[in-house]
Amino acid sequence: MMVRTGFVALACGMLGVASALEVVTPAAGDMVVSSRAYTVEWSGTGSNKRFEIDLYYCNSMCMEDECGEWVTALCPYGEDGCPDNEGDYDIVMPEPMSGTSGSGYKVRVADVDDEDSSDCSDEFYLMAHADAPSASDAGGPYVTVTSPSTGDSAEAGEEYTVEFDYDNGLGSSVGRFAIDLYAATGSGDCGTFMYTLCDKPTIGCKDSMGDYDVEIPEDAEAGMYTIRVGDFEDESVYGCSDEFEILGADDSSMSYRF
Repeated sequence: MMVRTGFVALACGMLGVASALEVVTPAAGDMVVSSRAYTVEWSGTGSNKRFEIDLYYCNSMCMEDECGEWVTALCPYGEDGCPDNEGDYDIVMPEPMSGTSGSGYKVRVADVDDEDSSDCSDEFYLMAHADAPSASDAGGPYVTVTSPSTGDSAEAGEEYTVEFDYDNGLGSSVGRFAIDLYAATGSGDCGTFMYTLCDKPTIGCKDSMGDYDVEIPEDAEAGMYTIRVGDFEDESVYGCSDEFEILGADDSSMSYRF
């Protein structure tokens, strides 16, 4: 461990080596919940690269330009590196180490083909999953669907932008979401489930801006519906839109006839 820590100290600036790579998130003061998906972001690298992504712990004796002690690999491919050409990669944080307060953690990203291209994030707080706020807590996570709203309509077979407000209870709007279409009738939380609208149903639709383009199924019958947006990793955090109308494919084509 000491050998690896020493190498990282050199790579991260102890000898003044310049690196184009810069870790953007996690940023100073961020709170990251363990056992949940989290997107590490960095800048200053080319396309078609592979990167090591590792978790480090920087205690009170750790200097600002050091990563600290290596904790674990966050990239599932180990030293082969995680493939990326966008400067971001989804990982899952482990629980904080026993005996640590949760603060003082860093993430290191390194180009596997260029030992001089690496960087450590600022220190962030790693929160135990059991301590994360829940939907029932005051100030806890929530989803509020703002569009569609009452009086809106959409056409079967056409694209529609779902809009929503989301907070994970820690001030972040980044998440992965299940987006589903419900018939307005029924006894479920948003009505009767009809279709999955998220185009990534196995991992959830990633969003940070509170809007996501979906396609209304072409075979959706004309009628009144709602859209449910839920936190992909926490089924208790969700919101339902107001009722809106879907015009069937036949109905929309009729409007162009004379």
